[in-house]
Amino acid sequence: MGILANAIERRAYVVNLGHPGRYHEGTAKWIGAGTTSDAGVSVTATSAMKLTAVYCGVRILAESVAHLPLDVLRMLKGGGAEKAIDDPLYPLLHDAPNSEMTSADWLEFMMGCAAINGVAYSEIEVVDGRPVAFWPLPWENVQPFRLDDGTLVYKYTSVKDGRVFYLDQRRVLPFRGFSMNGYTGMSIWQHFAQSLGVAIATEEHAARFFGSGAQLGGILSTDSPLSQKARANTKEAWEYAQAGIGKAHRTAVLDSGLKWTPITLDAEKSQLLASRKFTVSEVARILRVPPHKLMDLERATFSNIEQQSLDFVTDTLMPWLVRIERRMNMSLFTAEDRKRGLYVKFNVRGLLRGDMAARSAFYVSGVNGGWFSPDEVREWEDLNPQPDGVGKVYARPKNTDFVGTGAPPATA
Repeated sequence: MGILANAIERRAYVVNLGHPGRYHEGTAKWIGAGTTSDAGVSVTATSAMKLTAVYCGVRILAESVAHLPLDVLRMLKGGGAEKAIDDPLYPLLHDAPNSEMTSADWLEFMMGCAAINGVAYSEIEVVDGRPVAFWPLPWENVQPFRLDDGTLVYKYTSVKDGRVFYLDQRRVLPFRGFSMNGYTGMSIWQHFAQSLGVAIATEEHAARFFGSGAQLGGILSTDSPLSQKARANTKEAWEYAQAGIGKAHRTAVLDSGLKWTPITLDAEKSQLLASRKFTVSEVARILRVPPHKLMDLERATFSNIEQQSLDFVTDTLMPWLVRIERRMNMSLFTAEDRKRGLYVKFNVRGLLRGDMAARSAFYVSGVNGGWFSPDEVREWEDLNPQPDGVGKVYARPKNTDFVGTGAPPATA
């Protein structure tokens, strides 16, 4: 490894950026260099998030991930797993990753940033070779690149004073979306700048349309010649008296032979409503979020919403959850930790907490089928176990038995 690689290797276990106030400010700053679309507007993360469909979609993804319990588990030799509450990583991931954020705050920020920008970064603060905190980094100030020997490092430029730091990949925890190169995610506002630019331009056009009293404009004409100053004064006086939604439908008084010829074009004819509806469908496709999650219920029915909700979990959330879990397992655990069976996993049972009927049916099926014990169900519902160990017994239906000889006898 070269001189730079050796320096990175040494500082990877010694230097911490630590509290974000030292070298970066405004960790919620998602904006990067804008991309100008053919619609004539600059598309950035901030301008894209001003579209209600984008804001709603990104928030749905961020909150859906953030409200799921995230546990550190330990595989048991006899099968199954238990919560590794004694592991130092457990309180960081389950409760608070740093002194300022809860785990929900951190996950919501990281997932929201990754959803709109394609990637989010947190510095892994290390003491004595073990993670002690995770600090979000402004994504636009982090640049991954490879050294001559292929080693991946992260160049961080301080927002506060412009200082440059090089972080070994073991010191950075990235949440990446779909990637074309394996180490940077694809930003939706950059990749889909044309589609989002049209949507932003449509919003601006709609604001001007209704701001002018839902009239696109008109012509003031007269047979008498007007000087340039008179034309400017007439135009200014007319706009002062008539422009704006609060001044719409007023009675106009014209003199000096002036005639007003309006150019009428309503919102439907100008395709404003259709364009705004199309924006919702377009954003739903980009983020892979069902339209009803974006409050588009035009084609929703009771049965297909239920199926779309299941599709949202399996086709949209699960790929993100698997990416995050595997990245954490790779970046946060040593080889020795993995030998001891430690791993990180989201508890997706939290997705059922909002639906009492579905949750009850799931629990009844599990207890009667012998998958769960009553005490396990009670634990998931934050209830105390049953007394005398009664709730630890697993049921076995009487109409089933083990196949083969020497099977244990069925219990009632």
